Amino acid sequence: MRMRLHSLVYRPLGLAMFALVFACGDDSGGGDSMIDDSDSGFTGTTQGSSASDPSGDPSGDPSSGDGSSSGPDSSGYDTLGEGDLRGTLSFTLYAADAANPDPLLGMAGAWRNVDDDIAEVEDFFGVFGLGTQWPSPPADLDTIDQNAVPGTFEWGGPTQWLLAGNGMKLRNGDTEASACLLYYGGSAEVEFPPGSGSMVPNYPIYASTTSTNQPEGCAPDASTWEPQTEYDIVLYGGELFETNSLVGQVHTPASLEVTAPDITTFGLQVPIDEDFEVAWTGEGGENTRLVIRVFDMFGRMFTAHAADDGSFTIPADDLLALSDGPATLIVSREHLEEVPFTDGVVRVLSSYAQWAYIELY
Repeated sequence: MRMRLHSLVYRPLGLAMFALVFACGDDSGGGDSMIDDSDSGFTGTTQGSSASDPSGDPSGDPSSGDGSSSGPDSSGYDTLGEGDLRGTLSFTLYAADAANPDPLLGMAGAWRNVDDDIAEVEDFFGVFGLGTQWPSPPADLDTIDQNAVPGTFEWGGPTQWLLAGNGMKLRNGDTEASACLLYYGGSAEVEFPPGSGSMVPNYPIYASTTSTNQPEGCAPDASTWEPQTEYDIVLYGGELFETNSLVGQVHTPASLEVTAPDITTFGLQVPIDEDFEVAWTGEGGENTRLVIRVFDMFGRMFTAHAADDGSFTIPADDLLALSDGPATLIVSREHLEEVPFTDGVVRVLSSYAQWAYIELY
């Protein structure tokens, strides 16, 4: 799986690609205008919202409120996290590298319920934008898992994907990043089960893309990802739940720079039968992790969970599980957190990733 990160496209690519591509597709958006949310909002130390599109500003003062809700079910802090809804959102900055002169932003999310939870998917942008279900890193520090060729993500039926409002948004002051409604299946509705005459939403997901099917304000902007920053998260609920605007719930990790190997060289020669040292700058904060992945042109992969102390040595025996030839190294600092809201929990992965394109010999 060698994929080149050069344009913002979003179709699954498979593990055997040669360069990281953000794939573009025919996914249908919610139309030229946003789907209106009802006037609702969880308040407390969060903001209420009367939102008609996720690029707008929910009203209210995030520092005010008494823990009550102005939403339709009057839920408040005592119910946060107790509902059956499960959201996922990934927010990743892909740093400039030997193949890409500019950084790129990957942002995507979705809604399921607790019975159809996809807890094993920590990086939904990987599934949607890169066509890859990244294996979770090992729980123990300084450990490597050999992943072979990771399996393909199973999308299941369209009714397992829940249509909420028109987007998910992260906000820090005037800086905003929005993942807007798209229908992964193409059209907005599909007959399901086939032949039943019943029309259901056609795999609704949320993403920041350059698709012409999305309104202005939904395109990815790398400048909206800021390191070591606290973001508000706005969850537009539509008819599924009341809109929540939760203050300071998402935290990006520190950025990093890979200092070894020389990632400025495309196709850097790396001996497969020798230990391979990876080094980087900075250090992780509380609840962050340092993840290293290497995969070959056939998609065989291993994943390391390294102590974030500036260096990690990959044993030759682990490299030898891959094939000679083109391979990709990814070093990422990640922060995975669960954010409770009025109707359940949304998992948010924010990460800073550096890709390097090497040649094993």
